[in-house]
Amino acid sequence: MNITVNGTEETIDNGSTLADFITAKKLKVDQVVVAVNDDVIERDVYEATKLNEGDILDVMSFVGGG
Repeated sequence: MNITVNGTEETIDNGSTLADFITAKKLKVDQVVVAVNDDVIERDVYEATKLNEGDILDVMSFVGGG
């Protein structure tokens, strides 16, 4: 199925959850904030958040520096 991630269309497996997506992208769950269709998703429900055809994800990463 197709979703849009930060403005770029991507294909993911049907039935994927937000947790599956984060794992596939090798992101660190404690270093990202994800909005699905403009709704910020709490980390504790990533596993239960099913992604659907046409969803729009905004993935923001935290980067430290000095």
